[in-house]
Amino acid sequence: MSENSLPLLLAWMKDRPEHGDWDFIAAMAPAHLDRLLLAAHVQQVAANGGVVGIDATIPVPNGPTHNLYGYRLGAPELALSRPSYEIAQLEQRTPVSGGVDILSGTPLEGILALSAHDLLDPLWLSQTLPVAGSDGQLSIDLADAHHVQLSLGRSAPEREAGAEFFKAFQQDLPPEHRIQNLVEFVDDTGNAYLRPRSLGLRTHQSKADGSLAVVFFGALQHGPLEGGYPTADSAFPFLLTPEQGLENPLTLLLTRRLLHRAAFAVAVEQMLDGGQFRYDEAAQLRTGMRATAGHLVSQGARLDTRDFSFQSDQFSMPAASGSGGLRVELLADRAELSWLGSCTLAFRYKAHGEQYWQPQLEVTFDFHLQQRFDLFKPEPDEADDAVLLGQVVWPLAESPEVTSVSGLPRNLPEATLGQMRQFFALTLKQAVLERLAQRLTARIPEQVQAAVRWSRHSQFAA
Repeated sequence: MSENSLPLLLAWMKDRPEHGDWDFIAAMAPAHLDRLLLAAHVQQVAANGGVVGIDATIPVPNGPTHNLYGYRLGAPELALSRPSYEIAQLEQRTPVSGGVDILSGTPLEGILALSAHDLLDPLWLSQTLPVAGSDGQLSIDLADAHHVQLSLGRSAPEREAGAEFFKAFQQDLPPEHRIQNLVEFVDDTGNAYLRPRSLGLRTHQSKADGSLAVVFFGALQHGPLEGGYPTADSAFPFLLTPEQGLENPLTLLLTRRLLHRAAFAVAVEQMLDGGQFRYDEAAQLRTGMRATAGHLVSQGARLDTRDFSFQSDQFSMPAASGSGGLRVELLADRAELSWLGSCTLAFRYKAHGEQYWQPQLEVTFDFHLQQRFDLFKPEPDEADDAVLLGQVVWPLAESPEVTSVSGLPRNLPEATLGQMRQFFALTLKQAVLERLAQRLTARIPEQVQAAVRWSRHSQFAA
């Protein structure tokens, strides 16, 4: 099997569902990153004017002097020659063009040569730049460049002298020209579970064909603090597979734990009025939540059972209740809700075919609701351009969902009582679903893609 095949990648994901303790891992072909860097450069030039008018006198020890006039820095591009599994750094080269280089010797020798460099024949500034991560973004600072080289002249001393000039020149640039924002994670949804905690970058190489990929690693709030970076000898697969084709030079891996946490936990938090929660965490990974305050308000419902029609008024479900209440477990592959409490409900009912409702009743009952939420891959005819679909399931309860009903007339037939309990349970479930639906979404992959942006402008999926 090829080292960078799609089956191998899927098998690795199945065997390592936590993805090395990263919430997401993304890979990009260097050529695609170059296109994004070019777009960012054009936007930067439009906003800040670019780095132009570079003049310099560069004496070469025991040699001639290069006099540069009117040069400018072009769009940087990657010049990756080898992978970097251990260090966050990128090899980059930038065209230096639009000017004239006058080579002069001693006063007696005068001008030795004159060269003009345009975009088709520029000087090339090559350098290695460390990548720094902070505040949800990855950036490189030209002031930190090392292994700087400039294709100036024909000799090593000339190139070294040119490199020393540009190294110092870049250190004096203002921040808007010196610092390049490679990528930043900006979530506009207001979802606290999609806020960045840490980002990292490495470059990997395919053992199958030697191609390179830029790989991004991300940890988000309430997920793992920070994962481990794969080494060259690890079983971590090369993420750009031939099956993707040239039109799709991107790969994004998301853990199922992130998907369920970001989809369900935030929906439960916003389901309640005045909701407050106590959270369970393991190594700063959020694994569960329990309501300590708040309630769910419903405007009531109208439902039909086998023999009766029921209609309820507005009611409230308290979320905190002693040793019970509303609880959620955020598991590796799903989320589970358990709600144990009591509720008072004003309602009326009538038998099918009857014209008039029975007098309104007010009952109090205990309930125990259990719900499971999970995400799955949709069939093509139901995808609606979504990567995933979500489903809310009420598992078949081992014990009655509604018990200890008080406030009902005595001597009601058991069949009637059973359908009333059915109505009570369905009414509560409908109330939960209606409030969850206001925020619950399966489009977390799309939100993550939209949040990864280049230079504050283009999205990761651009």
